[in-house]
Amino acid sequence: MLLSRESVATVGLIFEDPSPPKVQPRYDLDLDASYAKTFAGDVGHLWKTSDSLLVCQELVRKGVRGLIELMKEDYSEMVHKKSEIIHICHYCTQILERTEQLYEVLMRANMLSSSEYDEISDMRKKIVLISNSLVPMEQMIQDIKSKFLSGGVLTDSWTQAGTHPEDRNVERIKVLLDSITAIYHQFKKDKAERRLPYNEEQIHKFDKQKLVFHATKARSLFTEECAMKYRLFISKSEEWMRKVHHVRKQLISLTSQFNSVEKEVSMVMERVIKLQEQLPGKVLPLASSGMVKPQAYLSQSTLVEMTLGMKKLKEEMEGVVKELAENNHFLERFGSLTSLDGGMRSVDRI
Repeated sequence: MLLSRESVATVGLIFEDPSPPKVQPRYDLDLDASYAKTFAGDVGHLWKTSDSLLVCQELVRKGVRGLIELMKEDYSEMVHKKSEIIHICHYCTQILERTEQLYEVLMRANMLSSSEYDEISDMRKKIVLISNSLVPMEQMIQDIKSKFLSGGVLTDSWTQAGTHPEDRNVERIKVLLDSITAIYHQFKKDKAERRLPYNEEQIHKFDKQKLVFHATKARSLFTEECAMKYRLFISKSEEWMRKVHHVRKQLISLTSQFNSVEKEVSMVMERVIKLQEQLPGKVLPLASSGMVKPQAYLSQSTLVEMTLGMKKLKEEMEGVVKELAENNHFLERFGSLTSLDGGMRSVDRI
């Protein structure tokens, strides 16, 4: 099963439909032996072709199941990335809200420029915008999720079309081939006799009728049970693959968007961590100097508590950063084997 990045027409196994068997009704040992040989060759070809068609369908079914599992993994990775981003946004929002409160106190005490305060305010607004941008992306995620449910696009129920090993069509054609081959060998012996007794001549004529019957039956089995169902199967697989390509493009697009959002959030988070490192130096002198009246702004103990709280949040933030770094390192190790544009897995051949 060949899978390209763009939808292409499915060629499948190329074969020709068999022509109906034709024989001369007159009794002729030489001609009958020739007919039997031709029939044995034709039905033998039908038997091999029917087996190849069945193998082809089984390989496609196996490939489809594998592809669905890979796409489920890609979907799970994308959902995990979304959860990480939401987690980071939540932490950033908490830290920025508290930092903004502290910066407001510092600015009132003339120990902080308005530009520094505006930076914190802008970062908080940016995080809010990023969080809001996840809403339409979440709708797309739910849309993709529905395609994995029973009856959805990304299910393999359509693979019940076509032929299956339990149909035993290949075996039935083989039984007919064995009967035709046995008649052919008998006709070769009859031909060597040159002239048959009356009883054996009648048996020969009866075998000739069975020869045509078996060949016609084999052709009917191949045409109606093997070839026709195979073409239906290929048609359905092509239709399914077009839908899969659309879903894969959605996955690639969403993963790319999440990667971009993750970069933006990471940049904000790094800046927030740097600001946290600077906060103790700004807050503690203010709290110890008594420059700010408790009744007007915040008490010394409140400032110290907020500072300690910020330190705790900073430690939690660094823990998140460390966890993300480990996840990214793990993904990078296997990225060369599984990555596609936008972090998607590349499946070129199944």
